[in-house]
Amino acid sequence: MSRTGRVVERLGNPNIKDLTGTGAVTLKANADAFAERVLPMIADQRRGHTRAIAAELERLHVKTARVGSTWYPKQVANILKRVPSN
Repeated sequence: MSRTGRVVERLGNPNIKDLTGTGAVTLKANADAFAERVLPMIADQRRGHTRAIAAELERLHVKTARVGSTWYPKQVANILKRVPSN
């Protein structure tokens, strides 16, 4: 009870300290998995320009990690950096 006599309900997760940092770990794991799925489509063009690769992914209607987004050269470069070359 509060000083005014009203019942006060605490909101939020009582175990928030246990969860701190798990969101970033999950985001990284999801990004790694996405990069692994898309890499075979761009592996043959690693030496090509990222702009051309992005245009080809758009032409093939390959969905981005954020569905509905457009492929940009920076996204292709990020995927190539994320997944080590074989």
